[in-house]
Amino acid sequence: MRRPIISDESPWSVKVLMFVLLTPVLLAFVALKLVLIPFERPVKRTPDEVARYLRDFLNGTGGPWDWDDFISIPIADPRLEDLRRRAANLDLPMAGAETAPLQALVAEAEMIADAGVTAA
Repeated sequence: MRRPIISDESPWSVKVLMFVLLTPVLLAFVALKLVLIPFERPVKRTPDEVARYLRDFLNGTGGPWDWDDFISIPIADPRLEDLRRRAANLDLPMAGAETAPLQALVAEAEMIADAGVTAA
């Protein structure tokens, strides 16, 4: 039968030494996880998809988590990412005249889509 490296019978100095040796390894592992995990890769969205997300929210036709998904996940295209960030900074809920900033973002996304279609 194998004996564990540290048992109840081990002297306290061995326990302290193992704690001192293993703590930095554990902290390095946790730090690495914190650095690598929370960042999502930017998603590839088309200008039409961005315009649809914005229009759906404006019209109230989107799903319950669509808006959160849209503003939470970075977009690979820098022009569309700028629109996403500006949308995320809008005060919600919107009503009446307050929808003008969102309507402007929809128009911008549609312009980007139209420019992409004519440029191709």
